[in-house]
Amino acid sequence: MGAEASGSLTIRQRLDILIGTAWGFEYMHSFNIVHRDIKPAIILITADMQATIADFGLVKQEDGPGHLSVPWVMGTPGYMDPAYLLSQKATTATDVYSG
Repeated sequence: MGAEASGSLTIRQRLDILIGTAWGFEYMHSFNIVHRDIKPAIILITADMQATIADFGLVKQEDGPGHLSVPWVMGTPGYMDPAYLLSQKATTATDVYSG
């Protein structure tokens, strides 16, 4: 039984989703934008198997060299970078940890 018949994804499809997601975050981070709520549920897959990043409700732009200071920590606890929890400073590395 093939991957499509069983409802699972092939290795190639999984790699394409991973690479597409990474490119999306690379593009967002090139503008110093930090998502702050990376988790599997925000990666949507189109009918043609393209990864799309969703849920930009907590997105912020870094306010200085390499960090975003916030008065409180926001995000989904199970996916949060421990350094962000301790320092309350989100960076693009915070998104990389969560991804």
